Amino acid sequence: MGLCWRHVDFETGLIEIEQQADAKAEIARLKTETAYRRIEAPDWLMSMLAAVKLASSYSAPDDLVFCTRTGKPHRHGNVLGRGLYPALKRAGLPQTSFHSLRHSHASLWIKDGGDVITLSKRLGHATPQVTMSTYADDIERPTTTRSAGRASTPCSRARGWQRAWQPQTAASRSRPQSRQAARSCLWRQRVAGRSTPQ
Repeated sequence: MGLCWRHVDFETGLIEIEQQADAKAEIARLKTETAYRRIEAPDWLMSMLAAVKLASSYSAPDDLVFCTRTGKPHRHGNVLGRGLYPALKRAGLPQTSFHSLRHSHASLWIKDGGDVITLSKRLGHATPQVTMSTYADDIERPTTTRSAGRASTPCSRARGWQRAWQPQTAASRSRPQSRQAARSCLWRQRVAGRSTPQ
């Protein structure tokens, strides 16, 4: 929740992670050096962030993307109680945490054949070995989706959801998504629709 507008590059579709809002609702450093990273975001998310910025009273480079009415960081309890939990309830999904969504993202990435090195960078792990150790069961578990092809997998069906939910703007229609951006979009759609507490 420490994301500022200077961290969002609308031209390249990259979001830079370089600080966080801690449990005291104060801006703090990230835990490790590898936590400082850039993540490629899908076009639909960048479109949503652009709309948020236009409607926000706090849109300067150093202003927070997600802030209170006074421009301060949200407290973690507020984000859960007023943001995540109501959204899950509206979607008819069980209550879970942001950390569980992170795990779901990683597990689904692996199950669809995503490479561990890229995933490790996205998660901000110190090394790919940490990622492999954390998700060893997902990596070792055989899946039929890798050999059966993607035409009939949940992944392919999720692409239909992604097309239905993605805001259509002139920019998103004219700028094709890279493979990584499309994959990122897909995972977030799947996490939103399939995640459960872990």
